[in-house]
This record gives sequence, structure tokens and C-alpha cells, in this order.
Amino acid sequence: MLALALQVENQIIMEEQQYENEEQQFLNPQPQRPMGLTIVCILSFIGGAWSVLQNFATFAVYNSFKTALEDDDLVEKLEKIFGNQFDTVMNAYKMMFSVDRIYYLIAAVLFAASFIGVLYMWKLQKKGFHIYAIAQILILILGVLFYYSTVGMKPWGDVIWTAFFVLWYFPYYKKLMQ
Repeated sequence: MLALALQVENQIIMEEQQYENEEQQFLNPQPQRPMGLTIVCILSFIGGAWSVLQNFATFAVYNSFKTALEDDDLVEKLEKIFGNQFDTVMNAYKMMFSVDRIYYLIAAVLFAASFIGVLYMWKLQKKGFHIYAIAQILILILGVLFYYSTVGMKPWGDVIWTAFFVLWYFPYYKKLMQ
């Protein structure tokens, strides 16, 4: 009988706790992530993850790949494989290897920081916007210092894309993130 009474009392306590939790959720609802923020986060996850992998892989194989491209036999094979596009491919490789190897490691780290910022924004945390924006600005500066100045190009495409994404995140930062 005592065991049954304890069981009933525990059941009542659990139901009261559940009711209090539901009441607390009703009074203080968690903000929901809007579809626009979800879309921009997914796009940023894809771009960030790809950039981390690409830059880290380039850093990892930089020396061996650069050495391999100095092998005349390999160059001849590549010429057969790429045919009419060979000159374009070789120019791309020359540009890639004219940039200091450390650029790719630093870029991988900054893209990883950007990815972490997006994770925080996914969870509706304001610090994510700050991490993301700072990482993106540093990526632009890194590109100007190492890449664009070396290959003789202008960074306008990257500046426009960065501004586009930061401006897409900004209204959510102002209204929704905590």
C-alpha cells in the first residue's frame, strides 16, 4: 500500500513538473529560425565547409603538387588530357602556386571560424554574426595581401559576395538573435 502511495505521489510530482515546463515554454517561447535565415545558413555551411576543405587540401599538397608540375612527363600527359584547355589549366596552376603556401592554411582557419559563426547564428546567437563578419573581413584582407596582389586581380567579386551575405544576415541579427 505504501509503495502504491509513493508511486502515485511520484506520478503527481512528474505531472506537475511537466505542466510547469509547458507553462514556462508558453510564457517564454524560444524564437524560431525563419526560413530566410535557414537558407542563408545552409548556403554558408556549404560554402564554408567547401572552402575549409579546399584551402586545407591545397596547403597539404602544395609542395608535392608544385614539384610534380615541374616534371616534363607529367606536363605532357596533362596536355593530352586537357587538350585545348591545357593553357587555361596551366595558367590556373601557375596563379595558384604564385601565392605563398601559408595563405591556404590561414584561409582554412578563417573559413573554419566563419563556419563556427554560422553555427552560432543557426542557434540564434548574436556572437555568431560577429564571428562570421570578422572572419569574412579578415578573409578579404588576407586575399588582398596574399592572393589578389600576387596574381594581379581585383577582389570586387569577393567583396560583393561577402557584403551580400553579411547584409542578408544583418536583419536577423537585429531582430531575432539573442
